[in-house]
Amino acid sequence: MKKYRFILLITLIGFIVYANSLFNRFVWDDEEQILNNSLVHSISNIPSFFKGGTFNVSGSPKLTGIYYRPLMTSFFSILYTVFGPNPFPFHLSQLLIHIANTVIVFFILQHFLKRDWLSFFLATLFLVHPINTEAVVYSAALQDVLSFFFGSFALLLVIKNSRMVNYLIAAIYILLGLLTKETTALFIPIIFVYILLVKKEKPYSFLISLVPFLTIYSALRFLIARIYFTKFNVAPIANLSFWERMINMPKIILYYLKLYLWPQHIAVSQHWIVKNFSFSGFFLPLVLDLIFFFCLIYFGSKLFLQKRKLFSIYLFFVSIFLLGLGFHLQILPLDMTVADRWFYSPHLGLLGVFGTIYLFYLDRINIKKVIFFPILIVLVLSARTIIRNMDWKDGYTLYSHDVQISKNAFDLENNVGVELGKVKQWEESKRHFEKSIKLAPEWWPAYNNLAVYYALYERNTKKAEKLYRISIAKGNYYNAYENLAYLLLSQKKYNETIELSEKGLSYFPNNIRLIKALVITYYQNNNKEKALELAKYLYQLSPTMENKKLVRDTLQN
Repeated sequence: MKKYRFILLITLIGFIVYANSLFNRFVWDDEEQILNNSLVHSISNIPSFFKGGTFNVSGSPKLTGIYYRPLMTSFFSILYTVFGPNPFPFHLSQLLIHIANTVIVFFILQHFLKRDWLSFFLATLFLVHPINTEAVVYSAALQDVLSFFFGSFALLLVIKNSRMVNYLIAAIYILLGLLTKETTALFIPIIFVYILLVKKEKPYSFLISLVPFLTIYSALRFLIARIYFTKFNVAPIANLSFWERMINMPKIILYYLKLYLWPQHIAVSQHWIVKNFSFSGFFLPLVLDLIFFFCLIYFGSKLFLQKRKLFSIYLFFVSIFLLGLGFHLQILPLDMTVADRWFYSPHLGLLGVFGTIYLFYLDRINIKKVIFFPILIVLVLSARTIIRNMDWKDGYTLYSHDVQISKNAFDLENNVGVELGKVKQWEESKRHFEKSIKLAPEWWPAYNNLAVYYALYERNTKKAEKLYRISIAKGNYYNAYENLAYLLLSQKKYNETIELSEKGLSYFPNNIRLIKALVITYYQNNNKEKALELAKYLYQLSPTMENKKLVRDTLQN
């Protein structure tokens, strides 16, 4: 069958399986990185994305955060400028990239395995497996599918032709991938392994082609944006020492293998940790992992002894799997213990391993007798993915489902509380905020949200003020500044409101709500001149009808 027909089949299956995700709302970090990120709302700000992080803290003059991903943010900006706050184009674009990635996976596998239908089946597993759902339907995870696109395409270019021009183009794609997500770096050793192991050539030309582009990336990230490699200190796994994190490694490996083979309990935001050498947390996962790796070694030895040419291909795919997995084994602390989207790259290696093992036993298998099984596998996995897509329908559906599986997720507890607060289920929301604080005492948003509960529901302004100040002390949280300013203003504590708002504006100079709080405070405190000055400045920052009315009312009175 001609290649374009396989591409059409992949595209058709992709749309069938993910069709029900296209109408999902924005959830989780989508809100902070897209909806509430005012800098992303105009493509005129794209140059500034290369000077900062990914989050626009309300009123901050530039993007902040510990991640340097300017291409992802630029992609968001283009979509938002064209389509506005409509999630459909974001979901559609991400699905199209995932389909493109599947096509690349198909061509890579077909190059090595030389079997069109086998490569198509394995690529279809990549397309429909529910372990990839988070990477495909979660808009803020665009970084994972887009960085894989750049990295895998660079690999495909080198595989197709090892000329210097291909190395240069591949290096450009590596740079684009790094500007999307740091883990694109894993494709550098993958390409090195391919050149050394499969092509049996020296990788000097590829190394030379990389140097200028890695220099550009380093200059942009470290000299211009000044974003270094720092850890997310709130995550429980990040607060462990190196050796304590290594205790978690067997269970982390087993998590991915188990979820891949039996994708039943799927959840985001997994923060569990293994604290000691227990049987269930360490020794059992270690034994099961060793059995898996023994199987890899066993099949490798069989190939080495009987099909030496196939062995180098097998070793290449094992290298992809181990490198991709190794990037996420907490050797460097990450912001979660595990995340399904982190398996997106190692997935390619595992599929290649399956393919080479199948080829080894090909002569002993009658394909006509087993064709039912791959079809059944694809159908079952597709059904599970379609069901998982529905969990991402909206924030409340996702958080309330996943918090039952990921029971130690402080951020999920907080998010459920926020969603319950929106529908005035105050007592339930309070319970979730309190649990979030108990799980992560240093995480500031839950203190702010619990303060909102006390301010709006219990009318306990003293308790609310205390919690807002804790949130500010722990995280300098802009939302806590805003909420506390209006709480003080409602009590006519003008001097305190001015002091707090000005402190907040020293960190977030363009914060609309804090400036508006100052306008109202000065006006009510009979400092009309200062109120008018700030009202005019507010209208310059945000020329809305509401702010125009504020200027007019200040002038008239």
